[in-house]
Order: sequence, then C-alpha cells, then structure tokens
Amino acid sequence: MKKIVKIDWERLKGLAIQQVYYQDDTDGLGIYVPKSKVHYLPCGSVLLGLENDVCILIELDIERDGITPYEVDPSVMHQFFKIHLKADPVWSQISNPTIRDVILYPGHYYRGHSEKQHARKDTKIQIISSVELVFQHGEKIFISTAEFTPEGNIEQSLFDLILYRNRKTGSSNNLIPEIKPE
Repeated sequence: MKKIVKIDWERLKGLAIQQVYYQDDTDGLGIYVPKSKVHYLPCGSVLLGLENDVCILIELDIERDGITPYEVDPSVMHQFFKIHLKADPVWSQISNPTIRDVILYPGHYYRGHSEKQHARKDTKIQIISSVELVFQHGEKIFISTAEFTPEGNIEQSLFDLILYRNRKTGSSNNLIPEIKPE
C-alpha cells in the first residue's frame, strides 16, 4: 500500500459509497451468515470506495482505537474482494449511499490477564467496538467487533468484524445499546 493515513470518522460524512470491498484473514471475502443476517470477516477489513476517488480502509486496531478508519491509495482496491452492492444482503437496502452520520460505540478489553482472578492487575483499555453508518434516508449499517462461538452465537471479539443492518442484532448480542445514544 502506498499511503495509509489514519483519519477521523467525520471525514466520511457527506460522501457517497460507490463500492465496498472485503478481505478476511485467508484473503477471502468472509462469510455471510443467513441465520444471523450478518457478514462475518475473521480478522478482516472493509474497504469503502467513495466518491472523488476517496478510499477508506476500516480495520480493527486493538492496540490503539479499536475499529479505525484509514485513508488509503485507491490502487489497493484490487487486493480486496468487490461486493456487488445490489445483490449483497447487508448493503442492498441502502437507497442513497451518502453517509449522513457516523455514530461510535465504545467498548473495552482487559490487558494483562493473570491466572489468579483475585490477584488480577489488568489494565482496562477503551476502544471503539461498534460503528453505525447512517445514510441519507435513515438506513443503517453497523460494523462491530464480534465473532461466532462454536454454538453459533455472536459475542464480542478483539480480532473479527461483523457487518449487519438490524440494530436488534447488535443490541441482543451486547454489541451496541438498544436505543441510539443522544
């Protein structure tokens, strides 16, 4: 990649998404899970191709901020899998792809786990664990740090991303609040 510049989420406001790309840890496009209505990206990334040749890479960086946006050179698009927006179960319901708002949901994890629970001296690290992209006509896409358990349940994760449209998917799995914060 030629240039990678960390940006503020505000940079996305007012820009229209023209294309979406995924990449997971196996250089694949992740997995859409119909039962949960989520797209699962194990150790994955999302690349948004926006108007005016703006390219935003969304990755999970647990050492810094959690889910983090970076502006990257558009030449990296060929390294990712292009998602067909009109046919994709997550993105196809977006009638106007202009991002009106970006809402960040905090989370945390503990660094320094000890085997003796009573003697733990863990450090609580605050991160962005979910992001809500709000589009022009009120449609939403959520991106959260989460994974599937062996039983098929969704739970918070430090390495994987899921994308979904329904707030209840996130709130019922404790990824986001039930009601949007004011």
